[in-house]
Amino acid sequence: MSRPRFSIVVPTRQRPHTLPYTLASILNQDHDSFEVIVADNASSSETRAVVEAINSPKIRYVRSDSPLTIAANWMRGLAATRGEWITYLGDDDGLMPSALRDVDAIIATHAVESIGYYRGTYAWPCADDTGEANLLQFLISDNVQVMAARDALAAMMQTPGSWSIPMLYHGWISRTLLNRAAASGDIFVSNYPDTFAGILLAAHTDYFATVEAPLSISGYSATSGSMRWLQTSHGKETKDEVHSMPSAEVVPGHPGVPDALSVPGIILDGLLLVRDRLGDSGYDFRPTRLEIALHCLRGVWLLDDVGQSRVARIRETLETVSDREVFDQQVDKHPRRTSPQTWFIGPPGLYGKWQVCDAKALGVRNVAEACTAAAGARRCGTLMAAAAAAAAAAAEAARAAEPAPIPVTPPSPVIRFARKWRRTLAKRAETIRSLMAG
Repeated sequence: MSRPRFSIVVPTRQRPHTLPYTLASILNQDHDSFEVIVADNASSSETRAVVEAINSPKIRYVRSDSPLTIAANWMRGLAATRGEWITYLGDDDGLMPSALRDVDAIIATHAVESIGYYRGTYAWPCADDTGEANLLQFLISDNVQVMAARDALAAMMQTPGSWSIPMLYHGWISRTLLNRAAASGDIFVSNYPDTFAGILLAAHTDYFATVEAPLSISGYSATSGSMRWLQTSHGKETKDEVHSMPSAEVVPGHPGVPDALSVPGIILDGLLLVRDRLGDSGYDFRPTRLEIALHCLRGVWLLDDVGQSRVARIRETLETVSDREVFDQQVDKHPRRTSPQTWFIGPPGLYGKWQVCDAKALGVRNVAEACTAAAGARRCGTLMAAAAAAAAAAAEAARAAEPAPIPVTPPSPVIRFARKWRRTLAKRAETIRSLMAG
């Protein structure tokens, strides 16, 4: 059997209500050389039924009979892949319709072994507890930049919390790079396997490509781990679920990083674990306990009861009176936010290169339709921006020649395209429904 160009791994656990649409978005591609691995982490029979109902020869289903940690389940999925390039999608996320064709073009143009990108964001209708249900957010830029991996890692060490390196989760990694990194040990370890793997892979390559175009959409539903992170005790339930699934294939977090569930702490954990694994062949990163504590503090979003408890856990890792005094001073200056962090820039509108849409107004009901809508809106937005720039230039030229103001109207081709795009969206939605029906 010939090796497919692309492998898309979808780890899943107990989300039969969103998984069908994730799979539909993947099957709705304009590129044919790909496979889908559904890595079922001991879900009920409903998950298998979803896959069997779609009945696609491109989907392979692998299941663990007993619950595994995230890292162990991801390893099972990776072991089942045969593709030359690999990515992971969550079971409420979606793949943009032209993602595989776009990745193929980037690979052909740039000599890189990994590709990162700015994924879009979609809040499912069931995510109404956040106040952001039915919002769809994505970049309208298509810029591609090649970056030095060591420079990106150095920037992360300077400011843990920022992220620019490709990950297997919503990123593309070549089989060649994966094999080279795997020679040092498992690709996925710790409680945060996506972060560890991204750092490990970056440490084994020279350059990577970063794409501003969204190649996928992160879906946030009522049961998303990332959504619970923000809305339910700052991730407490997510962490408890992970710890309830012990596995010999997972190593503990780095002992130098407080177990306090902050994004900077997660990145520091990955940086230090990779440094310890690679030793002198890796990179030199030796932050002090105080530096680690202060970075972790910046990731505590709310200083409510849970937030205060996290701050106390971070403070306990400091060994000297002087370090604790400095830490306490920074706690006093820490922002007293009163509401959870939000995923979206703001209400529907254009924010620089970012577009936020009311997905419900576009007829979007799930992540598969969100991907189609985002693709159409990006195309329409690009034409609209070009038309607006041309109209502005024409108006400026007219003002230079004639002082009287001249009204400027959008060119008719753009209006025709917008109408055509709405018809295309309706047609694609029908295609997705037919895929769902098997």
